Amino acid sequence: IWKKLFRGKLETGLLKDALFTYKTESVYDECLLVAQKIMERVRNGARFKDFSVVCTDTTVYANVIGSVFERCGIPCYLSGTEDILDKPVIATVIAALEAVLGGYEQEDMLRYIRSMFSTLSLEQCDKIENYTAIWEISGKKWLTSWSNHPQGLADKWTERNTQELEELNRLRIQIIEPLHRLHGSLLDAISVAEQVRAVYGFLDELNIAKQLAVVSERLYKEQQDRQAQIFGQLWEILVEALEQLYDAIGNLHWDPEAFTRLLKLLI
Repeated sequence: IWKKLFRGKLETGLLKDALFTYKTESVYDECLLVAQKIMERVRNGARFKDFSVVCTDTTVYANVIGSVFERCGIPCYLSGTEDILDKPVIATVIAALEAVLGGYEQEDMLRYIRSMFSTLSLEQCDKIENYTAIWEISGKKWLTSWSNHPQGLADKWTERNTQELEELNRLRIQIIEPLHRLHGSLLDAISVAEQVRAVYGFLDELNIAKQLAVVSERLYKEQQDRQAQIFGQLWEILVEALEQLYDAIGNLHWDPEAFTRLLKLLI
């Protein structure tokens, strides 16, 4: 199979039971389709190690694949050069900082809720993304209660629609409250030390250390020792970067945007 994969057009039907290609309008949809195909085959007796996923650009696909596969319970090893800023834990923190400093723009917010440690399930992310796309939710709209129909332009409201909207607003609050507190703490901070404490407060509110422990324990049980070690290393890198900022320039005053740029550079 591999000898023929990148050598021009494949003969029709030659690999119909072994090779599947996906192309959609979004990287996320492609990764989700791949995950669904893998889970379908695994339920029918295949093993996870029987599959290889090939993509054109790991910098574009790696973070999304990692997030989708993690939420679907699919263990994976990513081969190739990877940007540490796209790795779980660190990606969640950077996405949160960019979302609050960008004024809760839709793209930034969706990148945050799709990150591994945002506290939302895959299904909940889909519901939020659909609603925000339909009603163009961005900026201050995240801070006020949503009242539009969950299905878009519709005149009729059913009890189910009302329940859907209530759930969406519960998820909105779950998403926005920690971010809004982080935003306020960053704006009130008069030194880098206080900005570091603001980030620590956000990590503590999301209970990321405990989430990491749960994920690492599961990986060790699945004999994925290397992946479990990577999660621990990422946490140590993030904490060390914050501690270095606190110790080295904690008494200086930097605006939140400059603080975020420096944190990314240091990581």
